[in-house]
Amino acid sequence: MFLLYGLSLLFTFSCRNDLVEYMHGDLKIVVEQGDNWVHEFPFVFMTAVFCSHGQAPERFFYAAAIGTGFAMNEPAYTPVIVQVLGYYRFNERLMAGLGTGLSFYETTLIPVFLDAKFALRQARKFVSYLECGGGYAFAPGNKANGGLYCNPSLGVLYALSGKMKLQLSAGYEFQQYERLKKHANDYLTVEYSEKRRHHALSVKIGIIF
Repeated sequence: MFLLYGLSLLFTFSCRNDLVEYMHGDLKIVVEQGDNWVHEFPFVFMTAVFCSHGQAPERFFYAAAIGTGFAMNEPAYTPVIVQVLGYYRFNERLMAGLGTGLSFYETTLIPVFLDAKFALRQARKFVSYLECGGGYAFAPGNKANGGLYCNPSLGVLYALSGKMKLQLSAGYEFQQYERLKKHANDYLTVEYSEKRRHHALSVKIGIIF
């Protein structure tokens, strides 16, 4: 910063009658001939540099992902998962937000959950991260009730262009819910509630933008 101020003073004393031009990234300052403008150049220069460095970083991000899983319990059901999320970035490594979507087991569920991502290194082309989502899944039908949802995972981000990134993750998914079942024979019909807990190794792919 002292160097920048020194350069501005140098322009003041050496360029009283010449054109002064400064380029800094997308910022361009041009001071035309004249003593008044040249005397004021140090203050214009310093203010412009501070403003160019003071732009707020991008804070809000969105994500969409699709995935499946490998069942770890019996009876086994292979889920299909579609999710959309919105994030607020606290710093270069940590972002957190809210997500929802659809989870297709033997019944359809709508999870609503909090989700957090923590990058294990500073921004690079490839960045590994830890992620954990947890919340509650609702059942839209009248023959099922939702339950707790949890999905910790480990993944990698690949920078595409701008703030868009490709994400790939693998982890563990727990989904709890309850459904109404019916059993009938020639003599009677019985309805009862069955509580289910799905444990699966999950794999998801998506984009952040």
